[in-house]
Amino acid sequence: MSRLLRHNARTSSSKLPVSKPSCFEDFICLSSLLLSALRSHVIMPGHDIVHMTCFILTMSWGGVVLGEVFFANGCGKRLSQIPGLPNFDMLFKTMLFVIKKAIEPFLVPPGIFVAVLIISGLLIFKKTKAGVFNIFIGLLIWAMSIMPVSDALMRGLEKGLAIPAQPHGDVIIVLGGGMAGNEPSEDTKTRLLAAVKLYRLIRTPIIVSAGAGQGIMAEAPADGRELIALGVPQQKIILEDKSRDTLENAMYSKKICRQYGFKAPVVVTSAVHMKRALRSFRFEKMEVSYFPASAPVGRRAYNWQEYLPGSMDNSARALHEYLGLVYLKMLEKTGLQKPV
Repeated sequence: MSRLLRHNARTSSSKLPVSKPSCFEDFICLSSLLLSALRSHVIMPGHDIVHMTCFILTMSWGGVVLGEVFFANGCGKRLSQIPGLPNFDMLFKTMLFVIKKAIEPFLVPPGIFVAVLIISGLLIFKKTKAGVFNIFIGLLIWAMSIMPVSDALMRGLEKGLAIPAQPHGDVIIVLGGGMAGNEPSEDTKTRLLAAVKLYRLIRTPIIVSAGAGQGIMAEAPADGRELIALGVPQQKIILEDKSRDTLENAMYSKKICRQYGFKAPVVVTSAVHMKRALRSFRFEKMEVSYFPASAPVGRRAYNWQEYLPGSMDNSARALHEYLGLVYLKMLEKTGLQKPV
């Protein structure tokens, strides 16, 4: 009797219909969880910065999962079949793409520092005015990491520069731009390519002025090998490997020009570096012409993504040049040596 009862129970339970949760139920469930998290965050006071950061990361992850649940299970397609409603699959994918592009810059450096500083500043500001300092630093980092600001800083350094249509001179002086491991950096390669382009126009020797700088190994030999690989004869290349900065580039290049009797040097370097380079050569009482390695930054319209936190490389590079110009100005003020 007991065996019969157990058999009947198993057969009856196996025939019972099992209801699977629909994608709408998943969607509603996850939406409720995210809304609860948002409600508890807004209402509950006194959150610290760790809790705030975890909340941002959770909401970001939840938004992506919410979208996956919504259209991966065909919910958008079902809704789109209703007359008069838009294509929800495409609408949701577009929305997720925009959210990803808007949130991602604030989850990686320097954007995450911007978010942490501004949010912590707002929380501290509720108790003390010192929170303004955090907000200011966060906004400053944000400004330095967006294209409109970095371009404006670089335009100030490149103003008045243009690639000459008919360059002329009796020697090319190309300034090194640093190393990337054991080979020239991308900036240096751009300068070397410009020097090769100029060499094909005027067929003069090339002085490669690039010492160790902040590194251990001098850059000039690697730059020389790069020029040879680009088709410049080795006998046309003169290496200067003692200089540590732009001012010393000018000083040691001046000695080489005197040694070989060069009278009309053409300086090749990046456009953003050219103003400091020309001032350094004037400081050494050298009359030079110039050939920028790249066209100056022009004015253009910016899209919304370029106002989100990004790389600070261009801003840092421009500020480095401004500080170099200040250093030259200070040297001039000492009266030790006056520019021509």
